[in-house]
Amino acid sequence: MRKLGVAVLISIFLLCPVVASANSITTDQCLGTVTLVLSVNAAETEKVVLDDDSVHNYYTDYEAFANGSDTPVEIFCVEDEAAHLGPKIEYSLYTLASDDYTNKVVAWIAEEYWESEQKTLAQLAIWWYLEVIENVDDMLLVEDIYDILAAAEYAALDPSNDYTNNWFLATLGGEQDYLIRATAPVPEPATMLLLGTGLVGLAGASRKKFKK
Repeated sequence: MRKLGVAVLISIFLLCPVVASANSITTDQCLGTVTLVLSVNAAETEKVVLDDDSVHNYYTDYEAFANGSDTPVEIFCVEDEAAHLGPKIEYSLYTLASDDYTNKVVAWIAEEYWESEQKTLAQLAIWWYLEVIENVDDMLLVEDIYDILAAAEYAALDPSNDYTNNWFLATLGGEQDYLIRATAPVPEPATMLLLGTGLVGLAGASRKKFKK
């Protein structure tokens, strides 16, 4: 698996765009903005062929850091867009709607696998569930993906397995959208406006899809 170095800086603003969803993910409150700076080590990229032999999609692991912290932040890609490496890109940051079943399924997968050696497989499962991908040529991967989705859909029916408060959505039109893990419960909106205190301490290592 490849690891990409990612610097993440958090800034909080009073105004947010009205839109708030990526694919089937439903959002709730706008928390402000998050700036992502992406970099990639192409030599370590993993490849999976999707749909047909003419389309090669790349997926990998990378790290993200918040507010200059040495603790990495976990990110899952949830949008079918190409990566833009190098420039700072400012995303709007939202909480996930806790009453949405799709959110619960995706958040359960992210929560269960963000520290797992199978976290890249979990990324594929999230893409599959959100219909970012529709076919994988490796049947062993397909079986593993369906195992994850079956467990996630069953677990999401239990209120005790609701992890939507553990994840934020960073979204921007025309860019990839990301789930970002928080290490603490989402604070009250007023707390988010206290500049200089940081967001909530984000943590992990993650995946992203690259198209060629």
